[in-house]
Amino acid sequence: MPLAGSVVLVLHDDRPGTIGRVGTLLGERDIAIRDLVLGRPGPAGSLLGLSLGRQPTDDEVKAFYEENKARF
Repeated sequence: MPLAGSVVLVLHDDRPGTIGRVGTLLGERDIAIRDLVLGRPGPAGSLLGLSLGRQPTDDEVKAFYEENKARF
């Protein structure tokens, strides 16, 4: 399924709770997930692709990254 609109790609370790944590963090910022695609685990980790219900502002993206860069 191709993703469209505002898309976020998350490279992460394949651990229980990661997808839920991403959904919670976006939901706390009132950003809905329209579509979700999971990639197969590989040497660099697993890939999570999200199509968002609205485009986050630059400030939201920077804050999200700074708050969570060590969590995934």
